[in-house]
Amino acid sequence: MIRLASIFLGFFPLLFITTIKSEDVKITQQSKSKIAQGEEFVVEVKVEKGDIEGFAKYQLDIPKGLIAEQIEVLGATFTFDEGTIKIIWLALPSKNEFTFTYKIKVPEDFSNQIFNLEGRFSYLEENNRMIAEANKVQVQIGETEEEILAAIPPEPASAQAIRDVVSVDENTFEVEVTIAKSNIDGFSKIEDTYPEKFEISVIDDGGSVFSYVKNKAKFVWMNTPAADSYTIKYQIKTEGKSVDFNAVVGEYSYLDNNETKKVSIEVGALPSISTPAVLAENTSPTETENEVEVATEQEIAPQPKEEEITKTEEIANAKVKENKQVKEVEKKKTTDAKPKETVKKVEKVVEEVVEPVEASTKENITENIPSPQNGIIYRVQILAGKNLVNGAYFKANHNYEENFVTENHKGLVKYTTGSYDVYKSARDKREDLSGKYTLPGPFVTAYNNEQRITVQEALMISNQKWYK
Repeated sequence: MIRLASIFLGFFPLLFITTIKSEDVKITQQSKSKIAQGEEFVVEVKVEKGDIEGFAKYQLDIPKGLIAEQIEVLGATFTFDEGTIKIIWLALPSKNEFTFTYKIKVPEDFSNQIFNLEGRFSYLEENNRMIAEANKVQVQIGETEEEILAAIPPEPASAQAIRDVVSVDENTFEVEVTIAKSNIDGFSKIEDTYPEKFEISVIDDGGSVFSYVKNKAKFVWMNTPAADSYTIKYQIKTEGKSVDFNAVVGEYSYLDNNETKKVSIEVGALPSISTPAVLAENTSPTETENEVEVATEQEIAPQPKEEEITKTEEIANAKVKENKQVKEVEKKKTTDAKPKETVKKVEKVVEEVVEPVEASTKENITENIPSPQNGIIYRVQILAGKNLVNGAYFKANHNYEENFVTENHKGLVKYTTGSYDVYKSARDKREDLSGKYTLPGPFVTAYNNEQRITVQEALMISNQKWYK
């Protein structure tokens, strides 16, 4: 019978003069619309043929890699080769309507995709080849990109906040609080509580509602700004009273899954007016004046130019060298008291010169600019702010002594650590940092050829799983 069908099909083109679209036969296909890898689905085809009889063929092309098998074809010959299904009857069933079925298997490693079942039913009528098109049935295998993205939960909500203060005059200061956030929307709040009452007025409320009650400056958002970072600015007048900005208690509060979370506002740049009192200890008037001049210039320009950094590093290195020489003298236990005093003064100068810049010695934490990396990588952001700080700042404020790199992103200096090809490794590093240091909410960041993208996009591109 199969041989007879093959011979008949070989002459099929010669027997028919023309091909005509049939209006008398109706073909209806049904199947599941979505199927997962490793599963199979049944296709049911209903043929409403009327009184047509004799030879007929059903043909369908499916994506390569799928496997088709017959279930019930009512006396027909079923063949499947190179993605093409053919079901051939030498004599159609006598009933005016009949239904046949077959199944399609999806391998475990089959790619996500969407395709259409577009079967055609052909038969012979008065030496004409008649074609009846079946209805299209869309089948989705696996997940779409949109579904994959929707299924990946966002990184946990996190935020980092820093307060910078500049002096307008001896009684007037401008305070700017910068928030760098991830996955925060809805309610949020900034609070700066001062040790005593001052006159405070808003310069830029950042779209919030401002209030100042009981020494507390408060900025409240019912809907947090959508940007990754934003700032508020206000002015404070001391009217001759002294103010210690290190004593200001600042908090940024936000909602994460209806749970209130808080991070402390870091102390950033402070006005240079406070510098002399800090430097005056254990120094002569001439030395203090010189050191204040260096420190003041650095605080006015918290992001020095490259040549300024180089010059300062040279000074720092010279001071370090001098310091080592003095310490060698001290180790020899000389009776001369002057070298000991020189050690204190030199250490003080080195501390003040090195503090605002990216200086590097064997005792310092490594800080640098990340080397270019291609493809998808993950890092962990540990802090963000407007001013450049060095490893000494992280050690003093967060007990953090590991390496980090800096990048400029959307107007902020952002500090990240690690470089991972696998998301889970970055997630594990985030958890380790959260438990080990007092960092304000480290979180995973993602890059594609060194361009920041969302973690969800990176997971989809790299075909990796998300871990909580």
